Amino acid sequence: MRVETVIKIIRKLYEGLISFLTLGIITFLLFLGSRTTAVLTQSEHLLFIEESPLSFLFWIMAAVVVAFLFTRFEWGKELISKINTDEKLYRRVRTYLAFGLFSVCLFWVLSTQMMARGDQLEIQEAAFRVHLGDFGELLPDGYIGAHYNQIGLMLISYLFSFIFGSQNYLVFQIFNCVAVAVIYVRLADLGAVIKLSNFNRLLVQVSGFFFLPIIFFSSFVYGNIIGLALALCALNYEYRFFEEKKKRYAFASALLIALATMVKPNFAIYMIGILGFAVLSVIIKKDVKSLYYVALVLIFFALQTYGTKFVFEKMSGLKLQDGISPYAFVAMGLQEGGLGPGWYDGYNDLSYEIVKYDTKAQRQEAIWNIKDRLKFFLENKEEAFSFFTRKTAAQWVEPTYESIFILNEDSDYTVKISAWVWWIISVSGSSVISRLGKIFQILVLFGALLFMLLFRRDGEYYKALTPLMILFGGFAFHFVWEANGQYTIIFFVLLIPFAVSGYAQLSELIAGMGKAGEFKVALNRLSLIIAAIFFIGFTVFYHGRSQYLAADTESYKAYVQASKEEVVIPDSTYNLKSESDLYVTAVPDPDKEYSFDDDDKKMYLNLSSEATAIRLINYHGRVRLYIADKNLYLDHGSEPLIATTYRDTDDQLWIIKPSDTDSQYYIIPCSERINTFDNRMSITSDYHLGYDASGNLVITDDSTSGLWTFEQ
Repeated sequence: MRVETVIKIIRKLYEGLISFLTLGIITFLLFLGSRTTAVLTQSEHLLFIEESPLSFLFWIMAAVVVAFLFTRFEWGKELISKINTDEKLYRRVRTYLAFGLFSVCLFWVLSTQMMARGDQLEIQEAAFRVHLGDFGELLPDGYIGAHYNQIGLMLISYLFSFIFGSQNYLVFQIFNCVAVAVIYVRLADLGAVIKLSNFNRLLVQVSGFFFLPIIFFSSFVYGNIIGLALALCALNYEYRFFEEKKKRYAFASALLIALATMVKPNFAIYMIGILGFAVLSVIIKKDVKSLYYVALVLIFFALQTYGTKFVFEKMSGLKLQDGISPYAFVAMGLQEGGLGPGWYDGYNDLSYEIVKYDTKAQRQEAIWNIKDRLKFFLENKEEAFSFFTRKTAAQWVEPTYESIFILNEDSDYTVKISAWVWWIISVSGSSVISRLGKIFQILVLFGALLFMLLFRRDGEYYKALTPLMILFGGFAFHFVWEANGQYTIIFFVLLIPFAVSGYAQLSELIAGMGKAGEFKVALNRLSLIIAAIFFIGFTVFYHGRSQYLAADTESYKAYVQASKEEVVIPDSTYNLKSESDLYVTAVPDPDKEYSFDDDDKKMYLNLSSEATAIRLINYHGRVRLYIADKNLYLDHGSEPLIATTYRDTDDQLWIIKPSDTDSQYYIIPCSERINTFDNRMSITSDYHLGYDASGNLVITDDSTSGLWTFEQ
């Protein structure tokens, strides 16, 4: 058999396999997305709500009509033609769009200024402690010692601190804003491989203004966004290297993908895809000389992996251990966690602690748990189908990709966030954002399916499949790994340029614009048949066995409705009347020399026949009770209760809950832990504002005192 024939067979097998797998993933996600949406509560519990396929069919048809009409109007044709033929204009608009997206992200970052929390905070604090000569976090029981996968970002944060200082979250977030702009520029550049026109490449960048999770993640002090920008740059430079054979592109690509895996090890999946494309290109083009690129990637990856370890071992004098075993993440990814299927449940940390921080012992324990869980799935196939279906939905058809949960009310901000930001992160606001995100998600998936059906395949088709190969790698990896939407979004974005291409080709197909000598649109009948078989197969298979995909529909509706009704009493000035028909009155501090001095900074509260006007101020789900004429606030930080000057503390925050009696309410003191809607929903009236036998206001558990009426 001739060498050319063998190479052609290899290329065709690769193209067929990746196309088949991609069709399976896209049709499965479309099937899931048309029937359910995964949503996260503010306490990170997953809910699955029912969807109507018809509603998404409407949006798909609307997108197709808009795409078609835009290319049919004369002014639309002129605009498209001008951008496609004027390279300078294209580059100018491309720069404007990149700057615009950077500006939107910067506006978001400056409006939120979110502080690090959870893993983010642990990494930043560990980096700061290195400056103190404190390497305790590198010990086996330290955060970095256990979560060794975070050591790369820790080193970058440490080096970063020499210029900008430690824990400078705002500067980190500004770098994220730059990275977001780069992400969409590089996604648009992938359009060259799939034959996107200049105009359609600009549409890829425009999509960045509508895909809100990536914008929200610019506030995330973590490696996801920067790593994605680096990985996409690496992929683009790899394409350029194999086209132009310039060594600088090979070095740039290898260095950037190594840095991407350094800030977030998940980008090793990108690196594998990049290596796969390189090996395939060497085989197809019979270009053995270019194999040095593969060597460069592996060398740079080894340098960042072992170099980071070497640096910290030299600095600390410690022998670093391997930390939590990767098998523990797989074991956790197969568990029915309390938050959701495969979601974080503490198993990896707890099992590591139980074996006294022994990686090998934990690995053996995790392998046993994996085998036990797989045995359970084999013996309970319906449970297995349910588990992996819900896990996939939780990661891939959760439209916010956990971006809003990360920003929720439990986060800390260096600013008092404005009402519009609070609305976005609130339950009612996030439900709207989720709905908009779901429409975007479905449109991207359907557009990507159109690409698979309509793209004309030639001898260069294998190049176009590299991002889709990476998508498959991410899908397969997170099928068994710990589940989380913030991990899958870095793969979902790869579909955006393919979606733009799909709609563009459908528009041309409808218009019948194919002309001799130009790129034509032709339906790939085999792909259509395969996609139809997949979709019909999923429909038949899940018929009557997918109730769990809609199990939380009514409870979620009630959850959102309750959040909209959280403001029980509107802002206004009231007289606060007890069930004994006496009113709250502010009386002077007996320790003061003067009985009613306007300079008094403290007054006591009791009941009398005369009322002191109190202004109720709703603020982010809680209220302040303000005595305007004395400029004092009701404060539950001491007994008996007092009114005192403004303090930025939970002691001056209250929650109002309706009682079983009409127009009477419990006024409940707020504590530090009551900082999300979920917390406020679960709070009871066991302890509430009441009064003692002398009429002094106190916090009481006496159910016979403490029902209040707000009279105007």
